[in-house]
Formats: sequence, C-alpha cells, structure tokens
Amino acid sequence: MKIAFILNSGYSLFHPEYSETYGGAQIDQYLLGKALRKKGYEISFVFHDYGQLAEERLNDGIMLYKSYPPKNSQFLPFQFFRAAKRIYQTLRKINTDICFIEGANFELFVVALYCRFYKKKLIYRLASDIEADGRYEKENYFQGWLYKMGRNLSTIVITQTDKQYKLLKQRKIESQVITNAYYIQHSKGNLNGPILWVGRLICLKRPEIFLDIAELFPDEKFVLIGQMESIDQIYAASIIERIKKIKNIRYIPKVDFSEIDRFFQQSSVLINTSTYEGFPMTFLQAMSFGVPIISFGVNPDNILGEIGGSCVSSIKQAVQSIKYYRETNAWETTSKLSQNYFCANFSLDLVIAQYETLFKENK
Repeated sequence: MKIAFILNSGYSLFHPEYSETYGGAQIDQYLLGKALRKKGYEISFVFHDYGQLAEERLNDGIMLYKSYPPKNSQFLPFQFFRAAKRIYQTLRKINTDICFIEGANFELFVVALYCRFYKKKLIYRLASDIEADGRYEKENYFQGWLYKMGRNLSTIVITQTDKQYKLLKQRKIESQVITNAYYIQHSKGNLNGPILWVGRLICLKRPEIFLDIAELFPDEKFVLIGQMESIDQIYAASIIERIKKIKNIRYIPKVDFSEIDRFFQQSSVLINTSTYEGFPMTFLQAMSFGVPIISFGVNPDNILGEIGGSCVSSIKQAVQSIKYYRETNAWETTSKLSQNYFCANFSLDLVIAQYETLFKENK
C-alpha cells in the first residue's frame, strides 16, 4: 500500500540544514510515516519547493517530493492555481493509494479533487480545535471555503480528541478519534532542571506570558525554544528583544528534531501559553519523560487532570503550580503518573495499530 503525506512545511525534519519552521501536525505525520515505513508501507512526503531535489529516496526507502514554492502570507487566487497544478503533477507521479493531510489548508481541496477523480482514498486529520468548531471557515473566507469543500470530499476525517469529535458531530460531520503519538522514553525529566517553553514565536502562542513568569522567579532557570515565522515577525522580534533583558532565560531560536528530546529530559516543568491548540505535541513530549505540565487554558479532553498537570487561567495560579512542583514528592508523584499514562495511551505502537485497522477497513 502506498501512502502520501502532504505536509507542505516540515522538510527540515529530514534535512535540518533547511531553516523553515514546522509544528506539531508536521511532527505527527513524520512519526506516522516513519513508523508505517518500518511496517512495510510505501511512504512518500510532499513538501513545498525550497530549492531541494524534485524527488529523493532516503536510506529507509521513504520518498521526498517537492510541489510548489511557499505561498505568501496574503492569499491570492493565482497562487491557488499555481499550487494546484504542481500538487496535481506531484501526486500523479507518486500514484499513491492513500493521501494523508493534517491541518486546515486550501491544498485539502486540491488533493480531494485529485482523489475523487482518480478513485484514491483521502484521510484528513484535524490539527486544531478551530477546525472542529467552524472558526477556520469563518475567519479565512475563500481559503476557508476551499478547505470546507475538501473536508466534505474526504474519505475519512480523523480527530485528535473526543472534544473535536463531538464538535464535528454537532455540525453533522462524521469522524473518528485517533490520538497523537510519540516515542516511549526510558528516563525522566529533572526536578532541578529549567522550566521549558517550546513553540513558534507567533501571537496565538503568547510567549510573553512565559516571560512574565520568568521575571517572577529570578532564581529559577528558564529555557525558551522558539523560531520566527513569516507571520508575526514584528511581534517575534519584540519578544526576542525582551528576552535579552531577562537574565534567567536562555533563548534558543531553533533545535533540530533529533535533538529536542534532551531538552525535555533536562527540564523540570513544561509551560504552555497558547490561546488554543488541538492536542499539543509538546504535551506528549513532556509526558513521555514524566515532566509536569502547566497550561493556560489548553486542556484537551481534560488530560491534565489524568496526569497531575495544572490547567491555569492566571499567572498567579501558574506561580502556585510551579511552587507545588518544586516539592520533591509532588514532582515525583506527578512525573510517574504522567509517564505511566503516556505509555498506556499514546505510544506509537498503539496508534499505528489503529491506523492499520483503518487502512484494512477502507481498502
């Protein structure tokens, strides 16, 4: 069986020398593709055109393809037609059995038309709650309409959480839940390590809250890993300038995916400050090492209650949680609970088995 993951961004997961950014959706598909390749599936990844080779075969047999140059931040119709042509040509070359897209974008409509015309299967997986509650369509006009049409033409719609499933159900959209997954780890985080923040430096991630907290704990060490994107650049620059004035924060612009685990392993607490998410990949990375999580409102399917994490609504509450996790017994108890829950629910082996069942049922 041939499966093509249409990621657009994320080429640097395979080639760290490229500087483009990626998020949890790209990491999720990367992990799935690598794991399915080990199971014998023919796996391809389709990325934007960054000037790389038109196609490349990796040592494990995975194929990488390029489609079209990244679109500008402002959407224009001619960009859509240029992208559609290149995506279509690439998919014809791959001749895959299943196309897999995670996250809302206009490319979903292009791929959906290709799959409908050539009788291929299309799996669309949600990456954020705004795809489930209808906000993406409402806020993005033409792109939102294209995305909506693509979703409606998808063979299978997959959600990350029960919450997303229920939101789609209310809108009469059928789906099924398959959680995110990550590697099982055999070591724990560090009670005496720094407090960690990982994400892109964009407004919806609200890293300024992390800086506010760091200023309240001058004797604690903080690490912020955050890369600038093409959007919110002025905002990102202001965050970086502010970090320079806070002596107890170490700022790291970019960490290769192959190196990111050691930062979770070395940390004592993960803080999430996003306005909204789906199921953050950083949650799984922290849980895999038993690192307690403090999150400002984001709490998919109330997971934080299951793992001893803290869902807070103010900096005052976050400060109280940090002090709580600084107690050895509290940290050890939470760490063990979190890591055990992760192994029982989010390991790659468990999730890959669900996908294989899905593939067999939809041959």
